[in-house]
Amino acid sequence: HGTRLAQGLWDELHDSSIDAGLRWTKGRSPRAVNRELIAAGAITDHQTKEALTGVTTFIERERYDRPRELSEETRAQVLADFARWEESLRVDNAKWWPRSLRLWRRR
Repeated sequence: HGTRLAQGLWDELHDSSIDAGLRWTKGRSPRAVNRELIAAGAITDHQTKEALTGVTTFIERERYDRPRELSEETRAQVLADFARWEESLRVDNAKWWPRSLRLWRRR
């Protein structure tokens, strides 16, 4: 099943978004987060929008749909989509102390 992969991707999506200085609203569904990140202007091209949508759709299905076997093809695609999203952020300023790690003081 892809439940662990989905949770790991959700956590990484959260951290990479914060590291890039994007707003993250806790408690939102993957679909709502997808809309917010696209609306924030964090994505500059159509292929990256599709990649982010692929990742958030995968996460949502794994969370709310019946458990099913995860094919290697699906796993590879969602990981490639996530890599495209992260690459598009170009988080150069987060190499040493990413914002997601600095937020622990606020929690």
